[in-house]
Amino acid sequence: CRRTGLPIYWLSPYIRKGADAVFRLTGPQTTILVVLFLFAGFLANGLGGESAPARVGLLVGIQNYAYLGADEQLQGCRNDLVLMRDLLTQRFGFSERDVVVLADEAATAERIRGELANLSLRARGLADQGRTPYAVVFFSGHGSQIADQPPGDEDCDEEDGLDETLVPYDAQRRGGPEDIRDDELYRFAQ
Repeated sequence: CRRTGLPIYWLSPYIRKGADAVFRLTGPQTTILVVLFLFAGFLANGLGGESAPARVGLLVGIQNYAYLGADEQLQGCRNDLVLMRDLLTQRFGFSERDVVVLADEAATAERIRGELANLSLRARGLADQGRTPYAVVFFSGHGSQIADQPPGDEDCDEEDGLDETLVPYDAQRRGGPEDIRDDELYRFAQ
């Protein structure tokens, strides 16, 4: 998704500032998404600054999928959740109560979408209170691609004709209707 225009920090083996995508597949089997959406203000010198910003997070890890075959199950995703939660709470000052963690069967398409909506509402509410909200969304699990929306649809925006997706726990297959499209993540980040 190239249209966000949001300043986004990617945390990977290196940090790349000013990325122009909501997420990128890191391999054919697994997507690890670490995105820091800056809803208000710009993060100049790491997390912190003049006043204490409000920090909220959603961490999703799916290692065992309900309907995918044995050869499509993953390893390490639950460990990724523990490491990311610890990084956020111990290094970056997030409160544990402000970080929602969804693992395996809790990470259904409906629940992920609901928590993304809740996170967005919380961040906007904090901004309305004059607090600078920082939201982290992390996903460790399968990613896929699905045909972009038909021409004329406002979400028809992919040069390659494919939306990138996050595959939830209850997906019948990768690239299926349960997948969470990059267009949905774009709307969440607005």
